[in-house]
Amino acid sequence: MALRPKVDGFMYNTSLLLMPNRYLPFALGQLEFLRRANNYRARWWAVPDDEGEPIAAFDTFQFQVNVAPGSYLWGYMFSVNPTLSPGALVTDLLVSAVDSCTGVPLFNDFANCGGANSNGNAKMLPVMMSKPRLVLAPGLVNVEIANRSNATRNCQLVLMFAEPCRVIDEAGCEECR
Repeated sequence: MALRPKVDGFMYNTSLLLMPNRYLPFALGQLEFLRRANNYRARWWAVPDDEGEPIAAFDTFQFQVNVAPGSYLWGYMFSVNPTLSPGALVTDLLVSAVDSCTGVPLFNDFANCGGANSNGNAKMLPVMMSKPRLVLAPGLVNVEIANRSNATRNCQLVLMFAEPCRVIDEAGCEECR
């Protein structure tokens, strides 16, 4: 018995080109188990929290995201604030995310932000992983944004996770008693 096609936000996004033998349909195929799961929810984390937080010239911003253990990182986006960082080249910024439990990078080494820029340069938003990356307990992800330019930059990286929902039954709920 064949499964019916999943109708979700990926199907409604008209900017995603679902052409055969291209990266996107294959990446969506790797997400199929998460798209059909009823016990996962979307959770997005912005790094840094404050869009106005500058990253100094030739400096690296380090941050630790606390996600639920068992979450899957499936995509990311990047944005540079043109008002606070006029004339900024997105290709001067690099990002890295590493599972702190295993030390395994969630995407290969540092990624150049030019392909994940939401200011119109990217061909595909969000940038989808080739397959979702599992984050083990305790659920900490070390994130770095490196500024290779000689000017301060204001930017944000958005990490997109599928987070397991916590089931609370009446026996374990303090407020239910």
